[in-house]
Amino acid sequence: VDASQFKNGITNGVDWYVVRGGMQDFNYLFSNCMEITVELSCTKKPKEEKLQGEWEYNQESLISFLEQANSAVKGIVTDANGNAVKDAIIQVSDRSKDVTTTGRGEYWRILVPGKYKIKAVKGELQSEEVEIEVSDADEEGPTINLQLNKEYETTTSAAIT
Repeated sequence: VDASQFKNGITNGVDWYVVRGGMQDFNYLFSNCMEITVELSCTKKPKEEKLQGEWEYNQESLISFLEQANSAVKGIVTDANGNAVKDAIIQVSDRSKDVTTTGRGEYWRILVPGKYKIKAVKGELQSEEVEIEVSDADEEGPTINLQLNKEYETTTSAAIT
């Protein structure tokens, strides 16, 4: 394979081969799941005896990639009595993809560096809108706990510039 066809070592998968009936797009759009495919070499199906070498060659990069999950904005959504809220919707300014909380009220949202406003919504209630900043310089993303304590407002403000 000619490496020059992969700008900065990256390819859009559909440019390489089409996957019909895959779960990646569905899971991203309709759940809190972000699935990825990592191509470790130009060999589609390496022989078993090559796998350990591929791991050793790519280990540092793969672990660094996994550590990026720590940079997510995270927190817990509670009601006015401090109880965790399941299935609250987390809305981020200028982002159309919302995530929902777990049964323990937890959420995680990966965002590129920048300034945002974030709030939680469930039924007729919402939290205060909180301004946050995500930075490449931080090893760990901000923890933003949100409490549903006011009537729902239909808009989320534009990002801070």
